[in-house]
Amino acid sequence: MDLTRLATSICETAEALSSQPTIDLQERVELLRACEKLSAIIEHPNSRLEKATVAISPIVAARVAINLGIFDFVHNSGKEEFTSDEIASHTGGDPLLICRILRSLTASGIFNVTLGGTYSPGPMVKDLAPGGYLASRIIMNFDIHFQIFAKLPEYLRDNQYRSPENAYAGPFQYVFDTNEHYFNWMKSRPSQMDAFNRTMQAGVERDNSARWTQIFPVEQRFQRFLSTSSPVDEELQLVDVGGGIGHEIRILLDTLPSLQGHFTLQDVPGVIQSMLPELQITVPATQTVKAMPYDFFEPQPVTRAHVYFLGRVLHDWPDAQARSILQHIRNAMGKDSVLLIHDRVLPDDAAKVHLSDTIMDFNMMALCSSLERTEAQFRELLGSVGLDLVRVWRPETAGLHRQAVLEAVRADSVNDK
Repeated sequence: MDLTRLATSICETAEALSSQPTIDLQERVELLRACEKLSAIIEHPNSRLEKATVAISPIVAARVAINLGIFDFVHNSGKEEFTSDEIASHTGGDPLLICRILRSLTASGIFNVTLGGTYSPGPMVKDLAPGGYLASRIIMNFDIHFQIFAKLPEYLRDNQYRSPENAYAGPFQYVFDTNEHYFNWMKSRPSQMDAFNRTMQAGVERDNSARWTQIFPVEQRFQRFLSTSSPVDEELQLVDVGGGIGHEIRILLDTLPSLQGHFTLQDVPGVIQSMLPELQITVPATQTVKAMPYDFFEPQPVTRAHVYFLGRVLHDWPDAQARSILQHIRNAMGKDSVLLIHDRVLPDDAAKVHLSDTIMDFNMMALCSSLERTEAQFRELLGSVGLDLVRVWRPETAGLHRQAVLEAVRADSVNDK
């Protein structure tokens, strides 16, 4: 193979793509996968790990810029370019420090330098302004995640290098000297709660390359509940357990507008009171969405529903609490009920695990003493509470997010068929 010709071809492709206005999300994911595979072959592992040791520097610059109000200023000013002195004057920062921060932000692609030497903000700036997705994620990481990771080796050493198993006495509690779970701890810290909610909302709306309704064959499986050419006698009963403010229900109703049914959104009172406005009043007379305050560690009040849904819930909890959540659902299920779990499902083969999988797994260990599970771990977990894993539905292209939908039923219902 002529590597010189290959390098030239790659550069020409990059140049051509730079002039293309937009790239389809799925195509972008496939290109990134291909580039990662090539990079993994070419780059020495020592070099990858070495870069990771200093990878925090650009995030530090962005966090300081958030504190100084740089992104807020440039995003809301209405101007297209700025001098470093202008930004320094507005923010009150030392001109030399502002210059150094802007250099880092430019290297990260957040700003562009014009021919006149001024700084022109790129489209990312809106996500770094107050309330933006990236600003929220950076704040959450800096104020919580990085502090835990800095002391994680110490925590593991003090706990005989055992994987955390207690949701109320793990790395998070060790670092912040609390007995509260991370979710409860945030309730008294509005800025952290806001950053967390915005990050999670963005995760539903933009991070996942495939919605759960694109993975699980909803139209085929819910066919009898669709009011298409003729009315149906039966309405779908679906319960979204720990469903936040209702994004997953909205995705289902957007996918199947003619779906007839009753949809119950369950979460703690402080969350469901912010239920998506469009779900509070559903236009079709054949659809109702009910918000129900509920603690999923208590018995499930809605019994024999057609579908129970858990979207990105179980990865927040270690096995002991996950079993409790699942047991309550299993006890409420009828023999014809189905449990759908939309979550990250890691390959059982460790060689096929992506770096993003391991990053998220360590995040869950640090924050919640929990984990990202493999298919085998999910099967064992479900089996421990009397549920059978029928199938793992995966998108055609996993992309950078290993999301899947697991379909489970009561073990005794399988025996009856």
